[in-house]
Amino acid sequence: EYIKIDKNGNELVDSAKNWSCVKVKKTGLIWEVKTKDNGIHNMYKKYRWGGITSTGKGGKRYSDWDVLINESNNNSFCGLGNWRAPSKDELERLADRSKAYKPGRKPTINTKYFPNTLYTVYWSGSDVYDEASTWYLTRAYHISFEHSYHGNNPRNFSEPLRIVSKVKTKTVTVKLVGINLILRTRNEYGKNKQFKKKDYHG
Repeated sequence: EYIKIDKNGNELVDSAKNWSCVKVKKTGLIWEVKTKDNGIHNMYKKYRWGGITSTGKGGKRYSDWDVLINESNNNSFCGLGNWRAPSKDELERLADRSKAYKPGRKPTINTKYFPNTLYTVYWSGSDVYDEASTWYLTRAYHISFEHSYHGNNPRNFSEPLRIVSKVKTKTVTVKLVGINLILRTRNEYGKNKQFKKKDYHG
């Protein structure tokens, strides 16, 4: 279900003791793993809502998490340069509801792969919008890793953010004397090249 990835984008064995990101096999999404050091990925860093890559139709926004996303992209964190805030649905799928309301106040996530997760709510990049009420322009969605469901808070609340990325897929079409070849290259850590022949006229 999960694959550990090092800071350079290399896949690791499941028993690896140090990793920086986690890939979810089912979705292909690659998630930041929080740390206990003093860097930008520190588990205790919190942000007001609305930095770059947040989505929505207006309202007050704050640039607090811009440093996290910009530095991750500029430094090719885990080999990637398209880090962003997750959507509400993406983040909610990361939560594990089977762990909700259990003794011990443990976060509702697979902590084997996502250590250093706080027992609290995490911002998504999705705003709350309702044409019937401007009140929603002051709020945004988060996901609770206490009970695994979404909710919303005022955008000026400070909450943690776990950023997400995905390997980009490039498609190039090449035409050669009666052959239409689709070359699809997945730049996934420098491997996994797939070729598909289409419309061959012998």
